[in-house]
Amino acid sequence: MQVPLLTTFYTSDGTEATLPPSVVTITQAMVNPYRENLTKVFLSNIKVIGVSSFHDCESLVSVTIPASVNVIGEGAFNRCTSLRYIHYLGTIEQWNAINKEYEPFYLVPTSSVFCSDGVVNI
Repeated sequence: MQVPLLTTFYTSDGTEATLPPSVVTITQAMVNPYRENLTKVFLSNIKVIGVSSFHDCESLVSVTIPASVNVIGEGAFNRCTSLRYIHYLGTIEQWNAINKEYEPFYLVPTSSVFCSDGVVNI
């Protein structure tokens, strides 16, 4: 199976990405070409954030995760050393129900997720 690259979803300088509703799973292979420049991501209709999807995206500052997410894979955001803002569009209860595999936020500087009804620690 060919992995789609996200070229059409990124700004011309590769710093921001907004994924369309047709993309429901994001993988490391989809992010790799943009890893060095990516600063902001809006995951519109994602259900699965795959293993190591954003691993080592050292420029990533902000990610918006929709309430549709039900799995955050192992190491999904590991070593995103600039990640300061994690916005979750669902409630704290919904966030707590997500299957978060082993250490999806290892070595991330923020310890908080901003949900629609408050803040929760990761």
